[in-house]
Amino acid sequence: MGANPKTYEGKEPYIFISYSHKESDIIIPIIERLQADGYRVWYDDGIIPGTEWPETIAQHLNDSSVFICFISPSYVDSFNCKRELDFAVHKRKDFLAVFLEETKMPLGMEMQVSSVQAMFYYKTTPDEFFKMMYESGLIEACKAGEGEASVGDDEASGDGAGEAKADATDQPKDSSEGVGAAGRMAEGQELEKALETAAKEAAKEPAKAEKKGKSGKSKVGLIVGLVAGVVLAVILLAGVIGVIFLAAPKNPYKDQAVVELFDDTIDDKTLKQILSDESLMTLHLENCHFQIADQSIWAAKSLENVEALELINCNLTDYDMSMICAVVSPSKIDISYNPGVAGTDFLTTCSGNLRELNINHTGINDLSMLPKTEIEVLYAESNGISDISALSGMTSLSELYVANNLIAEVPKDTDWNSLRILDISGNNLGDLNFLKSAIHLEVIKANDNNIMNVRGLENCTLLQTVSLVNNSVTSVAPLEGSKDSIRFLILSDNNVSKIDYSLPALEWLVIDNNNFRYLGFLTESQGLEYVSAARNRLDSIYEIQDKPYLKYLNVSHNSIEGEVDISALSSLERCFLDHNEFTTINVKGAEFLALNGNRNLESITGADATFLLRASVSYNAKHEDLLNNPFCREIYVQDVPLDKQVAYEMIWGDSIVFTDEEGLQEIIDSEIN
Repeated sequence: MGANPKTYEGKEPYIFISYSHKESDIIIPIIERLQADGYRVWYDDGIIPGTEWPETIAQHLNDSSVFICFISPSYVDSFNCKRELDFAVHKRKDFLAVFLEETKMPLGMEMQVSSVQAMFYYKTTPDEFFKMMYESGLIEACKAGEGEASVGDDEASGDGAGEAKADATDQPKDSSEGVGAAGRMAEGQELEKALETAAKEAAKEPAKAEKKGKSGKSKVGLIVGLVAGVVLAVILLAGVIGVIFLAAPKNPYKDQAVVELFDDTIDDKTLKQILSDESLMTLHLENCHFQIADQSIWAAKSLENVEALELINCNLTDYDMSMICAVVSPSKIDISYNPGVAGTDFLTTCSGNLRELNINHTGINDLSMLPKTEIEVLYAESNGISDISALSGMTSLSELYVANNLIAEVPKDTDWNSLRILDISGNNLGDLNFLKSAIHLEVIKANDNNIMNVRGLENCTLLQTVSLVNNSVTSVAPLEGSKDSIRFLILSDNNVSKIDYSLPALEWLVIDNNNFRYLGFLTESQGLEYVSAARNRLDSIYEIQDKPYLKYLNVSHNSIEGEVDISALSSLERCFLDHNEFTTINVKGAEFLALNGNRNLESITGADATFLLRASVSYNAKHEDLLNNPFCREIYVQDVPLDKQVAYEMIWGDSIVFTDEEGLQEIIDSEIN
C-alpha cells in the first residue's frame, strides 16, 4: 500500500476533512483526487508525532476555510468525529456534508447538518460527485493558483528544490518502509567494491613514484595506501553493523505521542511495543480485541504520562480495567461501548487528574459509586441509570450527558449550580423543576420525555440552546428570562400555541407539529438562519419576509393564504411552501422551492432561472399558464395528464420531471433532510 497523501500546511485557504478512519479506503482516494485537481486539503494524517492531538485538530479546523464531513454510521458513532462537527458548527465554517451511505443520525446531529449543503456520494458516480462539488463553488477559494503546490509551503520551494526534497522524502527511511536488509546489503557491496578499487589505485602510486626515482614521494604514497586501507576497514565494519541494525525489527510506535488503532488484535507483543516509549500521551483503541497473557505489561512506566485513555468497544471487563488503571492517571478516560464494565472500582486508583469520563453503553448504572473528583465532563448514556442525584453538588461538573436512561424524577433540592450543558433526552421525566439551581446552564436537551411544562428554567438566564422535541409542553413562558440569549429553540412535536416575548438573538427555530397561529415573536430576530414551522395553524409569514440571513424556511402544511412576498430573502437556499392556500408568490431565487399542494396558485413573480434552480408544483388548470413560461432550471410536476406532457416537454426539455404524489414527496423529503 502506498503512502497516504500529504496534507496542506500553509496560510492559504484550505479544506478540513472530517471522517471516520473506518472509511479510509473511500476517503483517501477522494483526498488524492482533490489534491490532483489542485485543492488544498488537511486531514488528520497530517499530525506531527509529539504534538497534542486535540490541540492540533482544533487549530487546523479553526484555521480552515471549508469543513467537509463524510457521514456514515461509523462517523455517527465516533466521539471524535462528533467533536469536530460540533466545533465546525460553533465556528460557523462553510460546511459540506457528504453522505457515504444512508445514515440515521441523532436528532442533535441531524439539526446541525440539516441547513448546510449536502451531497450523497453513494447515489452518484465519482465523476458526478466531483463535478457537483466543484460546480457548487463552495471550495473554490481552496484551489491552488497556477504554479502553486496544493500540499503547502514546505513542498513548493521552486527552482528544482521542491523536486529534490520530494525525491528525498519519497525514499524509505528504514526497513519498516519497504527496504529490506538484503537491499541494504546490496548497496553496501557496491560501495565496498568502489572503495576497494580506489584503495588499489592508491597502492599503485608508490610503485610509479619509485620508477621515477622519487623515493620521498613513494613513502608518502605508502602512508596514503595504509591510511586508505584502515579507512576501508572501518567503513566495511560500519556497513556490516548498519545492515545488522537495519535488519532488526522496528517498533512502529516509537516516539509516537498519539497511538490510534482500529479493528485490531492487541497481543502481548503489540502492547509492549505501544507502551515501551514514554512519549505516549494519547492511547486510542477502537473496536479492538485484547489477547493479553501477561497482564503485568499494563504496569509500564510510560502509562504514567498518558493524558487520554480511550478504549472504545474493546470487550473490556472490570478485571481488565483494574489492571489497565493500576498505573495510569489520565485527564480523560473513554471506555464507551464496553458492557462488561459494570463497576467503578478502577477509578479509585486513576481518578486524581480525571476531568472527562465517558462510560456510555457500559454496565455502569449506579453513579453513586463514582469518586468525588474534579470531573468536569461526564458521558453516561444508555446505561439503564435511574438516579443522578448522587452527582448533585459536584462543584466542577459543567457538562452532563445522560440521554436514553430510565430517569423519571430528580429531587428538587439537588444542586446543579456549576452545570452548563445537560442532555437528559430519552428518559421518563415529567418536569424540569430540579434545575432551579442551574443558574449557569447554557444548553438543555430534554427531547423524548413526558414533560408538560418547563418550570424550573425561570432562573436560567444564560440559555443558548433549548431542545424539547416530542414532549407535551403547552407553554414556554419560563424561558423569558433567557429571551436575549437563546440562539437555538427546538420545540417540535409539542402543544405550544404562542410565545409572548421577542427573541433577538435567535438563529434557529424548529416548531413543527405545534399549534402556532402567528410568528410575531420573530420580529426582532434579524439573525435568523433556519425556520421550520410545518404543520401548525399559521395564516401568514409576514414576520419573516425581511430576514436577510435566512437560508432555510419550511412552513408547509399550514393555512397561509393570498399573496406571499419572500423576494427580500436574499440568502434563501431551501424553501418549503407546499400545501397552503397561496394565490401569488413573489420570489427571487433558491436552490429548491416547494409549491405543490397550493391549489389556488396562479402566478409566480420575480423568479429567474439564474437564481431559482429547482421547484415543485402540483398540476391543475390554473397552473397551465405558469408551466408555459420556464421560471426555474428544473421543475417537478405532480399529476400532469399524459396528453399535456408532450407539450410541456417541448417548452422545458429535459428540465421537467413528471411524477406522482408519492414520488414528489420523496423528492421533498430528501431536500428537507
